[in-house]
Amino acid sequence: MRDFMVVLLFELKNRIKQKATIISTVIILAIVLVVTFIPRFLDLNPTSSEGTEIVETTQPSEEDVYQIPSFGVLTVNQTDLSSLGQHPYFSDVTKYETAEALNQAVESEQVDYGLIFTSLNEVKLVANDIGMFDMTPSMISDFLATIARNEYLSEHGIDPLIVDEATYNSLVSVEVETLGKSQGNSFWFVYVGVFIIYFLIILYGQSVSTAVAREKNDRTMELLITNTTSTNLIWGKVVASTIVSGTQMILTILAAVIGYMLNQSFYPEALVMMVSEGIGLDLLVIFVVFAILGMLLYYFLYAAVGALVSKVEEVNSAMTPIQILFVAGYMIVMFGLYIPDSLLMRVASIVPFTSSITMFARYALVTVPLWEIGLSLGLLGLTTWLMSYISIRIYRMGTLNYGNRIGFIKALRMVFSKEGQV
Repeated sequence: MRDFMVVLLFELKNRIKQKATIISTVIILAIVLVVTFIPRFLDLNPTSSEGTEIVETTQPSEEDVYQIPSFGVLTVNQTDLSSLGQHPYFSDVTKYETAEALNQAVESEQVDYGLIFTSLNEVKLVANDIGMFDMTPSMISDFLATIARNEYLSEHGIDPLIVDEATYNSLVSVEVETLGKSQGNSFWFVYVGVFIIYFLIILYGQSVSTAVAREKNDRTMELLITNTTSTNLIWGKVVASTIVSGTQMILTILAAVIGYMLNQSFYPEALVMMVSEGIGLDLLVIFVVFAILGMLLYYFLYAAVGALVSKVEEVNSAMTPIQILFVAGYMIVMFGLYIPDSLLMRVASIVPFTSSITMFARYALVTVPLWEIGLSLGLLGLTTWLMSYISIRIYRMGTLNYGNRIGFIKALRMVFSKEGQV
């Protein structure tokens, strides 16, 4: 135990001193804090920080609800547009005789938009630019549909106001009581949480693999193995990396919580409700437990790969299969966020190499049976222990094998065929 603590403290000290660790931690915490402070400066909440509500004392006009644009209008087939002016949205209309004149007016910004009417139900919108979230086309469609509907009702002797009143009075209010999980409340937390685990495993996994390969490359491994056991060396490296990456993860969560608490009064009420209902202590526990076990599992894998290569330069190519495996799990989660209870997500949440991020995502988005959580956790823990055993044996084999790179599958055969002889 004493040797293990010596190795752990030594590796921990080296990890903390690394510039990559310091810089990545500072950048992540800064980004999280900045994001949590954004609502303070955007005034997203109609309630001020003192809690004084802004009360609307007058009925808003149509112009207050939406901005009235100017339109250039061209009619084809002698379309009757006399009813167009009945709607306040089309109060600023200029008629044109040709499409060229209309296009020129739009290009020179004499009017905001151009409308070419083949009929009241068939319109072409002419615009300089349409933004990704520009609602103008849908608003024009809705308002023209209202005008056409009113004309049709009037032609058949029906008062449009009576129809509007009947529609309004027949609206049904539906209150949703969720007995399980509401995916909308936890979606963004899952998205960010999965990315954090992915980032930490890739970043620190590479450092574990490189450190082991460097020890083998400069023959430090031979000196270390004569002073302590390979078990202490591997566990010391892996646990040190897990402590650093786990601390970074917890600091990120704390930074988000602190930033949220400091600026909660500036957040929209819907967002506050989403956070309070979607992120609970049980979800955080599942997130941390599965993340830490997943880190241990992959760090042991990375350590084994580092012991198999003969040169530090070979580490990147040797790590490729592990990274492909982990990236595949990441992609499954990204696609599975929209169908969290699919067969693929259920299987991935049980398989140890993908469950570290998939089970957390499923638990946040849908109700997961307790036995599935227990099975997933048990398999992940068992596989982590097995991978530590394999990693230790491969590390010990690495002290006897210099100059030749061994494939991972071949190394596995050697581990289980020569157990206790290496």
